Amino acid sequence: MSYDLEVRADAEYSKAVPLAEVTSVVESFPGVKRTGPLSFVLDRLSAGIHVNLGFAYESSEENDSSDEPSEVNSATLLVPYPFLAKSGPVALEMALRIAETLGWSVYDPQGDCEVSRESSAEALKLQASAGGTARDVLERAAAAEASLGELFHQEMWNHGLVAAASAFVAAAAASIWLMFDWEWPAERFEKYLPWTVTLGGLGILWLKSLVKSYLRLRRLRQARRD
Repeated sequence: MSYDLEVRADAEYSKAVPLAEVTSVVESFPGVKRTGPLSFVLDRLSAGIHVNLGFAYESSEENDSSDEPSEVNSATLLVPYPFLAKSGPVALEMALRIAETLGWSVYDPQGDCEVSRESSAEALKLQASAGGTARDVLERAAAAEASLGELFHQEMWNHGLVAAASAFVAAAAASIWLMFDWEWPAERFEKYLPWTVTLGGLGILWLKSLVKSYLRLRRLRQARRD
């Protein structure tokens, strides 16, 4: 499931531009990487950002889909619903910049409406509403199959840089305090501190993920019963 935005000249896809022209626009966006002749991705999972972008030549006539078009008349941006809260506004800004550069417009299939700079606030409200509905659906679907191990794996990968850094800082503080309290000699202090900080930080993240995944599993099972 994803939240989609389409950039096009109009509903009939009446205008096309050279592929090189649109790719140069997208390649100027910070952090965007090309993944194929017509596809790009903005992938910053640690920041909760993931946007897929693809170009196409839409036509009512049958075409050989294996051929790479020299011109394109549409761009589609897809945001997986789990990333919508942070990626949705980014995708909208990318879509608006492409549209403004090419003289096209942005279409939101979820609301069946055109989006402009002036109406972007309403578009973001629609994103939030759609994201909430999608999260409810995904949570209920996950409840049918999710295991504690799967949820634990997800929680471990969901740690951001700030959370991870905080865990290792806490582990360092605790290690230093204990070593001083136990009056360890300097040579043992220097030898074992890096290990205690590393293992302690990982232990904190592990325990945090275990607790969060257990609570999440209980919530999912309760939602399934409801």
